[in-house]
Amino acid sequence: HLLNNTRLCHKFILSIFLLISWKYEWVGGVVFILAGILYILMILRNALIGEFEWYMLSWIVQIAGIAFIIGILFLVGWFKKKK
Repeated sequence: HLLNNTRLCHKFILSIFLLISWKYEWVGGVVFILAGILYILMILRNALIGEFEWYMLSWIVQIAGIAFIIGILFLVGWFKKKK
């Protein structure tokens, strides 16, 4: 049950940042890029303690990659709005 609560907490926090990002795009850019970096660091930490499997590389691309794309899109929207 603790694992499910932790995942729900992460989703809730990202949802709050998403709502804030709708008004302030730079927040979304920073938060989602940092979320992608944090996910990569968590996977690398698991690799260092011996819990790495090669299929986790596809997780990095799918989860962190999408977070990076969302963050970049928020930043592009923010830059275009500034002009």
